Amino acid sequence: MGWGEMRAVPQHYSDEIQRIDESMLRLYGERRRLAGKKRMFPPKETLLQWSSELGLEVDVISRFLHAMNAHAPMIPAKPESPIGVLPIMKKARAMNCTFLITHALQYERYSELAVEAKLEGEAEPNVSLRPMLDLVVLGENADYETRSIGRSGGGMRAELRFQVAPRLPDDMSGIGLSLVPGGYSLVHEVKEIRLDHQVDFE
Repeated sequence: MGWGEMRAVPQHYSDEIQRIDESMLRLYGERRRLAGKKRMFPPKETLLQWSSELGLEVDVISRFLHAMNAHAPMIPAKPESPIGVLPIMKKARAMNCTFLITHALQYERYSELAVEAKLEGEAEPNVSLRPMLDLVVLGENADYETRSIGRSGGGMRAELRFQVAPRLPDDMSGIGLSLVPGGYSLVHEVKEIRLDHQVDFE
């Protein structure tokens, strides 16, 4: 077979699977209509119950539900230039970790901030943080949407970066910041080169 020739790869599909897919899509449309743009995610106890009853891993259920929360990207088509820096300095402790938010970059229509996570205690060589968290911003005068725009780190440290729209106010006294389970959105932090043609190995 020459390099330019295509091998026929079977795509398995059945009437039964099609009926299930159609049912899920109809339910997804109804869920999206009822939720509007609000994030809808069950408590941990419910996830554990479904995992036990349905025989599915909690991570699988979480990814599926998180994907249904996804909306159109908030990042403008043309990137904006920062117009200022907003000091925040918030610290929290949970899950044997220290979480720190120092500041946000302010843009005309949105803010970008990073959350640093550090596992407490002595360094351990075979430990790596895997934060699966989303940021929730609660405000008195605005409904905020957040979107993950990057995750990095390794070992006992990790950084999560988020975009918040609309822009955070200069006075943060009426703003609540929380991390909640989730964090499965796909992130592209570098130039994307699509490899989407069939490749046959001889």
